Amino acid sequence: MGEFDQPAPTGPVPTEPVITVEPPFPPAPVPEVGGGPPSPPRRSGKKLLAIAVAVLLLAGAIVGGALAARGGGKKAAPSGSPSPTIGAPIGLAATVTVAPFAVTLSWTAPTGDTRILGYKIFRDDLEIAAVPGDTTTYTDPNIFPGKVFTYHVVTRGDGTVESERVSTQANVPTPPLSAARVAGVFNVKAHTMSQSGYIDPLGNFTVGWRFAPKCEQGACWVVWSDLTEKTLKTTLKRKGANYSGSDTGKFIGHCGKVLGNTTVTIAFHVAKARARDGEWVATKLVGTLTEHHASQLGCTSGGATFNVTATLQT
Repeated sequence: MGEFDQPAPTGPVPTEPVITVEPPFPPAPVPEVGGGPPSPPRRSGKKLLAIAVAVLLLAGAIVGGALAARGGGKKAAPSGSPSPTIGAPIGLAATVTVAPFAVTLSWTAPTGDTRILGYKIFRDDLEIAAVPGDTTTYTDPNIFPGKVFTYHVVTRGDGTVESERVSTQANVPTPPLSAARVAGVFNVKAHTMSQSGYIDPLGNFTVGWRFAPKCEQGACWVVWSDLTEKTLKTTLKRKGANYSGSDTGKFIGHCGKVLGNTTVTIAFHVAKARARDGEWVATKLVGTLTEHHASQLGCTSGGATFNVTATLQT
């Protein structure tokens, strides 16, 4: 055996596997003798479309996987989850009062399982108040006579959940002058219409009057007192917009240096009124003041009649 000789193998000789490669497309047809050059193989249109779709799907899967691995994909919004809602107040109504001026709103809580946190109240699109969920009334005192106000109420739920607005209107009437409350301090201008038993003309003068109503609110009898001559104080009876009463005390009639007693009768009516601090109050009074004194201390009897105009101090 030589240096590079190997012993002959014994047993069956192994054979290599035979690999058969099939062409991807059927072989082109052999042209007939005498025909033109052979045509290139044709691919079916359906097969081309299927291949293109497969390529696109494969590319999309690769890109989607890469985005998911990098966390760059957007999460799709869950479908079928309705936004939370809450019912609107039921039966909103407005009640107007004029003594004092106020509009009271009332309503019924909406039905449903949604938790009610409270209600928002609007007057002419301006939010004026918010009340808790267990409250279904609200009184607005900041109103004026002779105007129509529009109110809206909204139910509040969790977070920013709110119901639709429900609305109502309140027509605040202008009360008559007879309903005006006579109260407070008035500046009074008196003008002499006639006089007797006085040496000098009385002319014009100014005094101060105070009125204290004998009721908690509205128009009623009042206690009148003269701020200049403090001995004069009496109750004036009311009839509609008219007030009257009389008292005896010191006024303007002097006998020598002595201020004598005199009987003063007041009668006036409310000429103007306005809303103030939620009430309908008299601001101008017009009427007469009559004075009469008997002869005393050596002086003759006499009297005088004055026109008076009283204006409420602001």
